[in-house]
Amino acid sequence: MRAVYFAAFLATKYAKKQNHLLCGRQLSTIRPSLINGESTMNGSGETQHSEAIPNSRVRDKWGSAVSGGATGFQALPDILVRSQARLGLSAAEMVVLINVLMYWWTPEQWPYPRPRQIANRMGGTTRTAERWLKKLERRGLIRRLPSEEYGKGPRIRRIDLTGLIQVLQKLAEEFRSHPSFSG
Repeated sequence: MRAVYFAAFLATKYAKKQNHLLCGRQLSTIRPSLINGESTMNGSGETQHSEAIPNSRVRDKWGSAVSGGATGFQALPDILVRSQARLGLSAAEMVVLINVLMYWWTPEQWPYPRPRQIANRMGGTTRTAERWLKKLERRGLIRRLPSEEYGKGPRIRRIDLTGLIQVLQKLAEEFRSHPSFSG
């Protein structure tokens, strides 16, 4: 099963519990038990995941739509969806962000989707996907890091999600402390 798992809330929980830095460079020991698949890059630049989360509630709900190697799922904090308007995210920007999050497999390693892949999924151009990423960056939700070598393959450009995590944590706290929060 392809385990594409958005783990910001788990990373926070485990980081505090184990006294590590949130999404910092010291989270290498945090591996929530739900995430136990291996990742490999195939020839087209897509990442393939081995079997993980075999008896999860997600699989119980979605069945074969989330199993079989080529499919999977990602868990998004509800506060992201509830707060889309408060964050000023258009529908297209939200889909771009979800595509970025689809590549975030472990808390200690930032995602590195290619704008071309995002554009292909959305039926747009690479340039348009790059513009949406720049908008998310100007809002402080993501930070695109300088490109880097990745093995013998093409260069990658990781996307730091610290801004998004911090904003969502503040919104979640507001939600918990104010039951009338409509975000």
